[in-house]
Amino acid sequence: MDMQTVAKEATENILSMLGISAVYIDTIEQSALSSANDVNVIIGFTEGIRGNAMLGMDREIAMRLASIMMGGMEVSELDELTISAIAELGNMIVGNTFTNLASETSINFSPPTVVVGDGLKIMISRVSTQKLHYEVDGKSIYLLLCVE
Repeated sequence: MDMQTVAKEATENILSMLGISAVYIDTIEQSALSSANDVNVIIGFTEGIRGNAMLGMDREIAMRLASIMMGGMEVSELDELTISAIAELGNMIVGNTFTNLASETSINFSPPTVVVGDGLKIMISRVSTQKLHYEVDGKSIYLLLCVE
């Protein structure tokens, strides 16, 4: 199976396990790994496969997901604890993807880096990227995969 298919299944499985109803919308091919989302979790592939994954969303859905990750705790801002929960969500999705990816090669990935900002535009790589689009309660979440 290819990484995109495995990542799609991993994303759906992790979100479902957390009780989050996510609807897959589409996969878009981008010429670069870039995002204009308010909240971005970036994870690099450091061994076995070279590339990156990025989970992107707006603040509102990030706070909602963090609340779910923290057992329903009220979340009203993107503080250190909230950002940590979102980072762990990215870790879970990428970890599950690599666990399910049939490969004889050892695959390692970096700890997540979370980038937060209003009106933010970040570019990580100018390599072809698959952008998987999901919706949770009408809000978009994106998983971007870039393999060099």
